[in-house]
Amino acid sequence: MEITLILGNGFDKNLGLETSYKEFYEKYKKKDTNIEIVKKMKNSIGRFLDGVKKGEDIINWGDAELAFGQFSKHCQTYEEYRDCYMDLQDSFAEYLVKEEKRFDINKIDEKIILNCINDIVKYINKSDNGSTLNIITLNYTSAIYEIFYKVKDILKDPKYNIQIKDCLYLHGSLGGEPTFGVGSINQIRNENIRKSFPTAFESQIIKDRHDTLTGRNYYARLMAVLSRSQAVYCYGWSFGDTDLALISRLAKRTAAGMKLYVYKHGFEIKSNIRKSFEERLFNDKNRDDIRNKLLAYGGLNNSEYAVAATNVVSICINHFEKIKNAVA
Repeated sequence: MEITLILGNGFDKNLGLETSYKEFYEKYKKKDTNIEIVKKMKNSIGRFLDGVKKGEDIINWGDAELAFGQFSKHCQTYEEYRDCYMDLQDSFAEYLVKEEKRFDINKIDEKIILNCINDIVKYINKSDNGSTLNIITLNYTSAIYEIFYKVKDILKDPKYNIQIKDCLYLHGSLGGEPTFGVGSINQIRNENIRKSFPTAFESQIIKDRHDTLTGRNYYARLMAVLSRSQAVYCYGWSFGDTDLALISRLAKRTAAGMKLYVYKHGFEIKSNIRKSFEERLFNDKNRDDIRNKLLAYGGLNNSEYAVAATNVVSICINHFEKIKNAVA
């Protein structure tokens, strides 16, 4: 069986790295700048300015990218918006490079990593026929690659019978040109300035087009990986609206029969008497949220959506919980 893991920021956070948007933003807003429009931007991308979350801090990178798209309404020219983009992208890359240096692969307990991977694979693949595993990461640090490379050969042992095939940094890595941007041009809310975008800048700021611009073509490779996969397991990723190119590809594959397992953190037992009921409510809401995203961004007709909806499995069992203890 071929299984693909899609790993988001929650994975790096489990390793003790301070890679959340909120942690970055706390440092970024204190960074000096003499560019007035950048100062204004910093006051606009720290919390939700409207909607049901108005006044709440922005935590997820996907929400931050949406907020940056909305901030375009405060810019008068393309040049102003470009200056903000360059300052933000350079600053987050600089911040994450420092965080990446805090990670030491030699301090990782490989037995814990092996058990986490094995638990996930066995949860999905109930047979003893072995599994092929792909890793798609939405993160930028090298931590995920180093961890899976560390245990790659051991996983081949008959005890695990797991073969790692592909490890794909969908948004690029810190050693190259990391992607920060939106999912479509319409997420740049200022219609007037987006009409003046040079083609190169428009390609820079839209995720899947940036992928083509850099020559990486990871999205093409992504579809090849998903086409081979019977199941996808998502961990530490918020299904943000700026990742609509990825979500649309997942929608097409779930409509074709692929199982989509999504771990959602935040489940808390309020009563041991009603544990099963509370867990069911939590998973039902998460599954409905994911189904709505697949419907919104997948371009599915009614019959395709009906199939896709049955293939979404929400789970609140944290199979990577033990990884918090893997750093010596």
